Amino acid sequence: KNLMETLSDIYEKEWVGQDMLYVQAQNNEMLWADLAHKLSDQVVIPLNTYQAQFPEMRKKIDKRGRKLIDFDAERHAVQQMQNNPNRNEAKFIKAKEQMENAKGHMKF
Repeated sequence: KNLMETLSDIYEKEWVGQDMLYVQAQNNEMLWADLAHKLSDQVVIPLNTYQAQFPEMRKKIDKRGRKLIDFDAERHAVQQMQNNPNRNEAKFIKAKEQMENAKGHMKF
């Protein structure tokens, strides 16, 4: 639910400003849709078009994203083991090494 739907649910139907709240909610939704459309047309599409001119750079960006995902997964595994009091220390040390290895791969 968004804010306006929540406000509509909270206030009773007999409330004096109920109809104005509905009008304001519709206005906000229209403005939000207009903003999203303008951002797409004026920012996202031109940036994607510009970026398409440099496929090598796109490959590097994608590779960096994959490395970031790998690092985040290793970091999460280490955090899970740190919070577990009954952890296997050998697995914990190996997980830390894998996290450091993934961290090293992220740096260029």
